[in-house]
Amino acid sequence: MIDNSNSILHMHALVPGCFRMLGLALTLPSFDPFGPLLSYGWSRLKLLISATGIVGVFIAVFAAGPSSASAISVIPPSFSQLVTRASEVVRVEVVDIISKFDGPDSNSTIYTYVRCRVIRALKGEARSEIELRLLGGVVGDSGMEVLGMPKFVRGGKYILFVSGNGVSFCPLVGVMHGQYHVVTDERSEATTERVLQYNNQPLTSLAGIGQPSAEQSIQNSQRPSTSASLSVAEFEQAILSELSTERNGTSRR
Repeated sequence: MIDNSNSILHMHALVPGCFRMLGLALTLPSFDPFGPLLSYGWSRLKLLISATGIVGVFIAVFAAGPSSASAISVIPPSFSQLVTRASEVVRVEVVDIISKFDGPDSNSTIYTYVRCRVIRALKGEARSEIELRLLGGVVGDSGMEVLGMPKFVRGGKYILFVSGNGVSFCPLVGVMHGQYHVVTDERSEATTERVLQYNNQPLTSLAGIGQPSAEQSIQNSQRPSTSASLSVAEFEQAILSELSTERNGTSRR
């Protein structure tokens, strides 16, 4: 399971030969399990992350070497857990995205770096920019695709619950659950910015956080009506209220 409160990845592998790992627990900050795979000359690595339970990790080999598959799980956090576990909560606009090898040699792991302008800092350090590091990306003819990893677009606006940036494979609490899209609802009388979940579904209440199915999150390609979604102002006020509760020592985990 993945639980961003302690950055532990539990892998129950289904791999043959020397890559068989049964019930192995990996501490992400001190060990990167993906780097060694690329060092064997594999040009593509694909993982599938599910939002609501079992996460299938599928390694597709396009060069040489044995294939393998592992299973992990993401625990969807509650709203309170999102706020409590985040070191930073920020509303941002993406200004640049670049993928590159991260390490001492050309066979190091590929990471994608997302540079953002901070529009508002709700928790953590007040700064003008933040750069996020996410596992995966494409550099030339080499790439590692993590299906289900949060996606960003230049110019896109998001509310992010950041934790483990630079040390974890994903810098957001609960992976995709730590990303919320900010969109403009032009159908309202007064133009309003509203909040969508990672799968572009409306966030109608705090109780709906972490509830949508994995099929919706991966396959949904149509933008639903945003009118029922919480506004950015409502969502940020709820975050600030939760932070106040947290400071008073009564936040529920």
